Amino acid sequence: MDLFFGGAEQPAWVTLLHDNGVRYMSLSFLSLRRRVKRLDRWRLSDKFPEDVVVYLDSGAFTLNKSGSQTTAAEAEELESEYRRFVEANIHRLEFASEFDANVLGHEAIFANREEFWNRLPDRKWMPVWHADYGTSNLIALGDEYGRLGILQDDAGGDLTVALNRMAGRVRLHGVGMTQMDMMRAVRWDSVGSTRWLAPTQWGETFVWTNHNELKDYPKKNQEQGRKRHRTWLAEQGFDTEAIEAGDSKELLRLSIWSWQKFAGHLNEVTTWDDPPAAGNPEPDRDGATISPPARGNEELPPAPAEVVPRAGRTLLPVVGFDYATVSELGENGQPAERQEARFVTPSVTLLRCNTCFMKDKCPAMQPGNDCAYDIPVQLRTPAQLDALQSSLIEMQTQRVLFMRMIEQTEGGYADPNLSTEIERLRRMLNDRAEGKNTFKLTVEASGSAPSAGMISRIFGNDAGERLAAIEAPADTQSVIADAWEAEVIE
Repeated sequence: MDLFFGGAEQPAWVTLLHDNGVRYMSLSFLSLRRRVKRLDRWRLSDKFPEDVVVYLDSGAFTLNKSGSQTTAAEAEELESEYRRFVEANIHRLEFASEFDANVLGHEAIFANREEFWNRLPDRKWMPVWHADYGTSNLIALGDEYGRLGILQDDAGGDLTVALNRMAGRVRLHGVGMTQMDMMRAVRWDSVGSTRWLAPTQWGETFVWTNHNELKDYPKKNQEQGRKRHRTWLAEQGFDTEAIEAGDSKELLRLSIWSWQKFAGHLNEVTTWDDPPAAGNPEPDRDGATISPPARGNEELPPAPAEVVPRAGRTLLPVVGFDYATVSELGENGQPAERQEARFVTPSVTLLRCNTCFMKDKCPAMQPGNDCAYDIPVQLRTPAQLDALQSSLIEMQTQRVLFMRMIEQTEGGYADPNLSTEIERLRRMLNDRAEGKNTFKLTVEASGSAPSAGMISRIFGNDAGERLAAIEAPADTQSVIADAWEAEVIE
C-alpha cells in the first residue's frame, strides 16, 4: 500500500515531507485554488522534487459535505478549471481523481468521463465511486477501469468483503482516509490521507511504538503520551524535550515517521489468500507492462493419497506436565492409586539472540545462541503465592520511587504517569490487606434429609443428637391457656 501524504498544496509541508523521506504526496485542487491566484501559471514540475510521486485530488469532497452552498453552475465552472489544470500538469501527475461533486448530478459526472477523462491515459486518472451509485455500478467500474477511488465512509460494513475480492483485478485507492482500522481492512493499492497533520490541527500525538503499533493520543491525553514513550523516541533520534513542550515541527516529524512505519508495517504483515488476478494490466512508471500472475483455472497439485502420521512427536516447548500419585477407590471398592498429569510451566525457551528484540542491549547477547537466561517459576503453596505478591509490591514500589526521582530531576512538574503507578501500588496494597483479613467458611451438604452422622462428624456428637431428637409433645391445656382465657370442655 502506498500512503500519499496530503496537504502538499502548501510548500512548507512539501519541504518537511521530503526532508523526512516521504516520496508519495497528494494535494487538493480546491485547497490549492484558495491559496494560489494564478493557477494557469502554477506548475507541479516547479513545486515538487523530481523523485516525488504526486496524486491530485479534486477536492470535491468539500462540496459534498452537508450544508454546502455551492450551486450546480458554480460546480460546473470549478470542474472546467480543474480540467484545465489537469491537462497542464498531466505529465507530472501520477494520477488524478475525477471531479465528483454530487451537485452536478450522476448523469453529468458520467458524461464528463466520456467527454474528458476517458481521453486521458487510463493510468493517469480514476473514477470515484459513491455508495448511492449502487453496488452494480461498483462492479461495472471495476470491470472497466484499472484504478478506482473509494471514499472512507463508503468502504465499511458488508462492502469490505466485496472490495477485497475486487482488489485482485483493480487498483483500489482510499480517498480521504483517516481511520487506521479502515486502512487495515481493505487491500488498498494506495490511500490518500491528511491525518498526519492532526498534531497541528487537533492537538493529537501519533507515536509508532516499539511494539509495532501506531498510537493516537488525543489532545486531552497528549501530555501522557509524549512522556510515556520518551526513552523510545530519544533512541529514534527525536528531540523529546521539544515534543513534550509541544513544538509543532518536531511533532509533525514524529507524525510523519510514525505513519511511514505504520504503512510499512501493513505492507509487511498483510497477506492474502488470493494474489491479484490477470486483467487490467497497467504500465509502471517506466513504461513496462506489469501483469499480475493469473489464477484462472490452473491445475492444482494432486492431493496425497493418504496422511502419514509424523513419527517422534513431542510436546510444545512452552508446555510441561508433572505427574502426581492420587489415591482413590478402585472398581472393586478397594483403595487404589493412579498417576494424574498436572500442568507446569517449563523453563525451556525458544528465544534466540538473533531475533530477540533486546539483542542490541542485552549483556549476554551472543549471535546464534539460545537465550542465556532462565525464569524458573513455581507457585504451588499459599506461602509461594504470598511471596510472589510481596515481590510484586516491592517491585512496584521501586518503580514508583524511581519515577519520583525522575520527576524531581525534571523540575518537579507533576508527571501523570507517576500518578497512575502510585494508584496501581495503592490497589495492590489494598488487595493484599483484604486478602489477609478475610475469613470465609462454606459448608455444603446434599441429601434427602439431614443426617445425624454427617452433622456429628462435623460439629460433634451433641450436635447430631440434638438434630435427631424429637421435640417433646406439649400439653394441650397449657397451650390453650396461654392463648385464650376460656374453660376447657372435656
